[in-house]
Amino acid sequence: MAWLDPAAQSAAADCYRSVYEQVATDHPSFTRLLRVDRFVCPDGPHGCTGELDGVQLRYDGIHFNDDGAARVIPWILERIYAT
Repeated sequence: MAWLDPAAQSAAADCYRSVYEQVATDHPSFTRLLRVDRFVCPDGPHGCTGELDGVQLRYDGIHFNDDGAARVIPWILERIYAT
């Protein structure tokens, strides 16, 4: 399994997250931010193991594998349809 340097990965995620948050703040009438990271890493980024309930979520530390997608997609759809 290939993993990126955790510090670089965290810095990149923080950068993307800040852009997404700014866009959602600037355009609240048609933008909603769904924080998937809070679902897959409930203990925060420093306690994130890449697993959820014993299921390995990502094949490379960034992209979801089939098992990870099977866990995340229902969570996302539930929130989309709830709005």
